[in-house]
Amino acid sequence: MYVFIWLINIILFLFLLSFSAKNSEINTIHYYFDLEWQAPVVVILLIFFALGISLGYLFGIIKKSRKKL
Repeated sequence: MYVFIWLINIILFLFLLSFSAKNSEINTIHYYFDLEWQAPVVVILLIFFALGISLGYLFGIIKKSRKKL
């Protein structure tokens, strides 16, 4: 079972590595007041993924702490 989990992790890593290699072009995100930010697509996806995980974890902690009261 341990070898199977490592195999799945390696396959997932290779998939994400190939995804990042294919999507390395620069993308522009436009903000208000004519502000813009340029970054590769993979970096933008990683930032928003991490932001979603952080917010989900934060709201989960808040909900759990309210149940204890």
